[in-house]
Formats: sequence, C-alpha cells, structure tokens
Amino acid sequence: MRWPLSLSSDRSPVRDAVDWDKHGKLHRNRTKKSHELDLPLPFTECLSFMGPKWHFFSIWLGWRWGKTNDRHRASTLTTVVIAAGMAVLMIGLSTGKGLQEAIHQRITALQGDAQIRSYHQPNAFESTAFDWTTSKRAIPPDIKPIAMSWKQGIVAFEGSMQGAQCIGYSQWPQWLNQGLTQGSLPESADYMEVLISEDMARKLNLEVNDELQLYFQREGAQRPIMRYATLSGLFNTHMQEWDGQWLITHLSHMQLIQQLDSHQVGGLILHGEQVQKEQAMASIRGLLPMNLDLYQPQQDYPQLYQWLELFDTNTAVLASILIIIAAFNAAVVVFVLVVARAKHIAILRTMGMSARQINWAFVGHLGRDVAKGLLWGNLIGLALLYAQFQFQILELDPVTYYVDHVPVAWDWWSFLMANLLVFTTVTVTAWLPSRILAKIRPADVLRMS
Repeated sequence: MRWPLSLSSDRSPVRDAVDWDKHGKLHRNRTKKSHELDLPLPFTECLSFMGPKWHFFSIWLGWRWGKTNDRHRASTLTTVVIAAGMAVLMIGLSTGKGLQEAIHQRITALQGDAQIRSYHQPNAFESTAFDWTTSKRAIPPDIKPIAMSWKQGIVAFEGSMQGAQCIGYSQWPQWLNQGLTQGSLPESADYMEVLISEDMARKLNLEVNDELQLYFQREGAQRPIMRYATLSGLFNTHMQEWDGQWLITHLSHMQLIQQLDSHQVGGLILHGEQVQKEQAMASIRGLLPMNLDLYQPQQDYPQLYQWLELFDTNTAVLASILIIIAAFNAAVVVFVLVVARAKHIAILRTMGMSARQINWAFVGHLGRDVAKGLLWGNLIGLALLYAQFQFQILELDPVTYYVDHVPVAWDWWSFLMANLLVFTTVTVTAWLPSRILAKIRPADVLRMS
C-alpha cells in the first residue's frame, strides 16, 4: 500500500482515484486503482454510492454543526436579528392591514358599500332627486336600501351660525345607534328633530333639547327657507370630515324643504357583500335607468383611499429593510463560520467533498439558526398582536387616523408568505461564501494545524 501523492499536494488521494463531475456524480479515475490507496475498497465503494446524495448528507452535517454549536455568538446573533425582524415585520403587516380595514369599515358604515345616485349632479350643495321606484328592480332582493336626501344649509343659535349639510334618512343607519353619545334618535315625524355632532354642538354652544333655526337657500332671489328644529341628540363618528358638517333628520322633513314627492329621493344607500363584487355591480348598473349610476366610496373619496394605499408601500419598504439587514447579518455569520470551521473543511475536501457540497453544509447550519429565529419571531409577534387586539394598548389620534387605537388584522396568508420570504432570502445568502471555500487549500490548512 502506498500514497500516490503526499499531503503537501493540492490534490487529495481520494480525488486521484475518483473524480466528481459537474452534476455531483462520482466516476472512477482510470489512471489510479482503488487498491493503490491507503483506504479499504468498501469505503471507496461507499463514496461512489453516496455521490448523488451528497446534498442531504451536507445539510445533515451542517445541522449537526449547529446543534453542537448553539452557544456560538454568531449563531445567537443570527437568531436574535431574524427573530426581531420577523416580529416587527408581522406587526407592520398586521397593523397596516388592520388600519386599512378599520377605516374602510367606518367609511362604509357612514356612506354604505355603494350608493345609487343621479348620474348628473349639477349642484354639489343639494342632491338631485329621482324616482326611487324606477331603480327597485336593480337592487338585489336581500338588500334593504336606505333612502336619503340632502341640502346645504345654515344652523343658527343665539347669534352663532355654522354651515351644515342637512341629511334626511328614511330609516336610521346602524352607525347612528353606535355613535350616539347624548340624547336619543328623532321620533316625531310631525315636528322637526335633528342630530348634530359633538363638535358642531360645542362650536354653537348647543345642548340636547335646545331649539335652533335652520336656513336653506332657494333658487333665484327668493327669501331663504327657515325651519325651527329641536336638538334631540349628539353623535360622534371620529371622522372630522363628517362630524364638522353633518346635521341629520328624517327624510320626510328634507323632502318637504326640497319640495319633493314621497317617492322622490336624492340617493339610495346599499349595504351588503353583493355590491362589493365587480360582477354584481355591473349587473346592478345594467338594470338601472340611464340617469342613475352606482357609486362606491373609492369614487367619492379618492384622496382618502390613495392615502390608505400608501400603507402598503410603507409596509413593503419596512419589509425590504428588515430582510436586507437579516441577509447581511447571515452573510457575515457564514463568513465567520467558514473561518472557524477551516480545519473541518480541509478534512472534508481531502475526503473528496467539493466546495459546493460543503457549502450545502453551511446552508444546513444557517437554516437551523434561521428556523429558530423565525419560531421566536412568530411567537413574539403573535403575542404582541394578541395583547394589542385584546387590550388596545396603543392609541391613535382619531382626528388624524379616524380610529382611536391601533387595529389588528389576522392576515395568516401574509404571515405565511413573510416567513417563506425571510427564510428563502436569508438562506440563499449562505451561498455567498462559496468563493472563500473554493480558495481554501486543504494541504496548507492541515499543515498549519
């Protein structure tokens, strides 16, 4: 038995007897025979048999490295960075989505999921009346529309005046029952009773049961219409655009002020999932008369929904920054591990493993730390989100954000995709040190050790 080459050579004795092709398959070198090696024949046959399965062996080897090196500072740093990044990413996804849904739900509660109104609206201060019976067949049978009509006016009390949009409803929307803070809903259809916001009542120094005056402009040079009304209650929608100008009463009073018949209204409010789908909306539009159209809140308040869409951009930027930080940290950790495992790498290279196959071992090593970081990050993120969901710890200014606390949305699909994205991106960075592995000379490393 003899060694064909000494350990000082760049090539190992195993590689003189066997060669690896670019596909990872093992081929015997015809210039050397297996009995010329200082290795038993069964070992070389084992290498030949395991050639196609080196990836699994490499990953298992890296996993064992990580198991015996749990207290290494580099591994701990990777776990901590990924856990913190994953927790922050989950919180950002959940709160961003939750804020979008909460504001949209608040708007649809006030404005409906859709409204049927006149296609031509020449006056923005007064609704254009139409016969609501002509649109009855276009409305799905399981949806009960709320008829409304509005007109711009002035509220006066003891010398103070405030502009207001006076809206009359055929039946009280559900949000009024939830947003009523003082008094009660108007009950009398004969005498005019109204609701105003707390903000408007504070500006006019009004209290429940006070009598106020309403003025409405007429066409031409005619004198304005004046009505006396009793303040029956106060409401608060937490939305400044509506609280600052809405005055609510029964539809019959607005029809009388606008000189409309009982079947003439300014719009129909629709609530239901049916009107949120494009196909259902197209079907409703097809059955409406030519002078009517179906409007969604996105069409009435485009700037507000453009602002909501910026939350997605902010979340994407946050996710990109966190993933880049985690990936950079992973690359540094792998570099440190390569230096720390230089002797092991040299022995494995001498035994016949290529740089690519050893790189798979570091993928397995890093994958263990990434999995631990994702596990802890998910646990921390879900715990913090659950605490906010139950106790509403973080509060918001309702004047700016339309809600009084940070809402939480349980978007499990986004959570899953975020975990897969972080795991894939960070694990791929383990391939970056491949050039370092290719430059390691087993003979030099073993001679120095």
